Amino acid sequence: MKFVADRRTLLESMNRLIHVSPRQNSLTILSHVLMEASEDGLRLTTTDIATTMSETINIKLETQGRITTPAQKLHEIIKAIPEGHEISFSAQSSNENTNPSPESQNHPQNHTQNHPGSLNVSSGSYRFSIMTLPADDFPSESYDQPTISFTLNAKDFQFLIDTTSFAVSEDDTRQYLNGTFLDPITDQNILRAVGTNGHQMAIADIPLPKTDETIPSIIIPKKLLGLISQLTKLSPEDETPIHVAISSHQIHISMDSIHIFSRLIDDKYPNYQQVIPQNNDKTLTLSKQDLDKSVSAVTIISSENKASVKLSLSENNVNVSTRSQNQETADVDIPAQYTHEPFSIGFNSSYLLQILQHCPHEDISIQLKDTQSPILIQAPENARFILMPVKV
Repeated sequence: MKFVADRRTLLESMNRLIHVSPRQNSLTILSHVLMEASEDGLRLTTTDIATTMSETINIKLETQGRITTPAQKLHEIIKAIPEGHEISFSAQSSNENTNPSPESQNHPQNHTQNHPGSLNVSSGSYRFSIMTLPADDFPSESYDQPTISFTLNAKDFQFLIDTTSFAVSEDDTRQYLNGTFLDPITDQNILRAVGTNGHQMAIADIPLPKTDETIPSIIIPKKLLGLISQLTKLSPEDETPIHVAISSHQIHISMDSIHIFSRLIDDKYPNYQQVIPQNNDKTLTLSKQDLDKSVSAVTIISSENKASVKLSLSENNVNVSTRSQNQETADVDIPAQYTHEPFSIGFNSSYLLQILQHCPHEDISIQLKDTQSPILIQAPENARFILMPVKV
């Protein structure tokens, strides 16, 4: 295998693929990237078994071949080579002749540098030789036949993922909350994404994509959410199509030459609609930026990771305050639209800030009921957030 690749193109590809490959694993091959050079280009693939990502880039091909090499090490080497350079690669693939030529036998030094099991990487005065494993050792692809496929534009897909993925639970004991729930609401003609960790919930809606089949409700695992988010940000045009194919246990996401296959979370998502407040009769309207800055400011005095803040509502004003364990205090007044009776309620500052940072609009409406009931934060552009209060 022998080819030349553009350093920038290769680095951009590896920047994406490295997020799939696990850094530590009992199976060494899973920390490798599969490199397949052919007339179609260089196909790079990483996997952790549950998720597989591949991308094909253009190269100057001299000799076809297939090998694997440590993904993290290759990524670091590419980053170390100066910008604007081309990088030359050469290796003896598992399907090439492993018998040394008479010339290499007469020149032991050359034979050592190019022996099977190493990938030679060079660019200008930079030269590396790193280990390889046979391409046949790399996990083979096994994908279910999709039962439905549809297309979303990059802007809509990014909105769904980025608005909800932050709220996905990290608790492995509740696997069904370890991903974003994709739920088609056919009678409203919308496709909904939901993420929750039991303390906060994020909901985002877009128009239901056109398809002849019924889109199933699925749970997209958290790792895939990050990969999709990266993918949507690659698109220079908001309308760039991203193709989605779903089977009973897997999902296939593709855009241009990038393909991601992932297992779905095989579990039942809880009835999130029961949690959405229906009878909150107090409405507070204010600037998201004002509330974000105020909460960030008052929590400076607290060393706790999950410091609580109190929102004291009075006519057209919100007082944001907190008290540290050392009895230090801080408070900020911000203007707001509020015409109900005075009211105070407490929240985990981290959860509140996360919601504010992912809310897609400057002006927000907060609907409240009492000190023990969840609040509903609504923003234009079809985004809603639910947050449980805490005692303060």
